[in-house]
Amino acid sequence: MTPRVFLSERNETFSQMLTYYLQKEGWEVTSFSNDTSSLLNVADCPNLWILDADGEEWVNIMRKIQSNSTQIPIILTSEHENTINRVWGFELGCADFIVKPFMPKELVFRARKILNPHDHGSVTETATKVTRLQNYHLDLQRRMILVDKLTVDLTSKEFDLLCLFARHKGIALSREQILTSVWGENYFGSDRVVDDLIRRVRRKLTTLEIDTVYGYGYRIVS
Repeated sequence: MTPRVFLSERNETFSQMLTYYLQKEGWEVTSFSNDTSSLLNVADCPNLWILDADGEEWVNIMRKIQSNSTQIPIILTSEHENTINRVWGFELGCADFIVKPFMPKELVFRARKILNPHDHGSVTETATKVTRLQNYHLDLQRRMILVDKLTVDLTSKEFDLLCLFARHKGIALSREQILTSVWGENYFGSDRVVDDLIRRVRRKLTTLEIDTVYGYGYRIVS
């Protein structure tokens, strides 16, 4: 199935260039030039959103995308190295954040890691396609978690966290280790996003036992 990418980019020339490179990957790309057109299309469900975070409505657009489906990953782009926006974006659940100017190939590489995580060394990579985590089953190929044959709706970061825990059952992981594994080595911001992510996972997976290692990090009960 051909991945569908929605691209929100205000600069028309840059949008055309990014569209060209994304389409070269064989992806179906739909571009939007302003917040209004982006908002009108959030009800659709692409495989990836690339969202311009410089507009006035980007937070609203992001929330509407996630209210429609929390499993759609979002890459935020911005002309400014704004720490507040970066941290806010990750706290809201974006999969990646990239600051302009950037080469189109860099965006393609980051998008490819999200759309094809098993081919590029992501934290979900493993020899098996389904792994058990307490009473839950992680379907690594479809990036889904199931309990009693029912699917739990998770964001991309929430799923990556669970995959990290599945690979390190019973081992205490520091906040820094979780940041590096889930957000990447280039993440810049507060480690508070880890605590927020843990809270969201605990709220959704109410029977999952995650120990807090005070002053250090977290450990999944094996």
